[in-house]
Amino acid sequence: MEIAYKNKPIQTVCEDYKKAARKYNTLVADKLHAALNFIQAAENIRDVAKYPPFHFHDLKGDRAGCFAMDL
Repeated sequence: MEIAYKNKPIQTVCEDYKKAARKYNTLVADKLHAALNFIQAAENIRDVAKYPPFHFHDLKGDRAGCFAMDL
């Protein structure tokens, strides 16, 4: 599955482990990159939604129709 990023700085941190570890810490960078690898390997969004640790959920209010997940 393809991942779209909101802006270039977020994309840079998500695609470069060393920058993620420097900006946050190695534990966060490990979890972030493991989640991104899982999402990229998924065939469709249902595969991601069914994975309980991500707590895939719909948003309310002005973000209705959008979804989020916890990392």
